[in-house]
Amino acid sequence: MHWWLPTAASTFAGPIDGLFLAILIITGIALVIVEVGLVWFSVKYRARPGRKAFYTHGSTRAEVIWTSIPAVTVVALGLVSNHYWVQIKGRNSVPPNAYGIGVHVKQFEWQITYPGPDGQLGTGDDFTLRNQLHVPVNQPVVVHLTSEDVIHSFYIPPFRIK
Repeated sequence: MHWWLPTAASTFAGPIDGLFLAILIITGIALVIVEVGLVWFSVKYRARPGRKAFYTHGSTRAEVIWTSIPAVTVVALGLVSNHYWVQIKGRNSVPPNAYGIGVHVKQFEWQITYPGPDGQLGTGDDFTLRNQLHVPVNQPVVVHLTSEDVIHSFYIPPFRIK
């Protein structure tokens, strides 16, 4: 979708890229507003000869506003993204014809187990490859993760899923 992202390789990539772009725009606007405000306040309230500093309590109204706007924005993004979360990770998100792959993780190594000729994962004809993930094209895939030592993250950038 965008030149700065890897080529999309899943059906989830479009919606995830859209959310990424929305968050990028929102945070970019917030960055510009905050930096402009920082420069403006730095110039307006800089130290000047003959001007004495004074303490002010602040504004409860301003504090409520600058707390409410980010809170509402985060809640709105959460509500918008919930649909995609359910679609990707929900109870019914794995189709019955999904190709099962087992990924066993340990420090510095991914052991990826594929089903053998019977097509079932967890039988004697399965085979394992070290640090090599191969998936069939145009077929749903479900990955079963296990870990030997600690919680690991399984992220494939072209799939936009973690």
